[in-house]
Amino acid sequence: MEGGISRESFAAQKKALTAQAEEISRTVLELERKISGSDDNRNAVIEHFKSYAGITALTREISIELLHSVTIYPDGRMDIRLNLVDEIEALMEALRRESCTA
Repeated sequence: MEGGISRESFAAQKKALTAQAEEISRTVLELERKISGSDDNRNAVIEHFKSYAGITALTREISIELLHSVTIYPDGRMDIRLNLVDEIEALMEALRRESCTA
């Protein structure tokens, strides 16, 4: 169909998004282990993403919650932008600082 994608392309993109969702879940769990006595804002971000640990499918509701945008280019490349990127980057930076002082 005009402007559509093939089943193979869809399956590959779905697999990539599922893998990314699983990686996010692993990252959240790792962050939670490393940040146990943090302030409430950090814990809120962790708790938000922790609810997605172990997901097996990317539903519309989950994609609305986690994804800011997904752009699929004609050559098959994808640009995936997550929600709460600033908060995640702040958590990662805090972890880097804490590991340097430990």
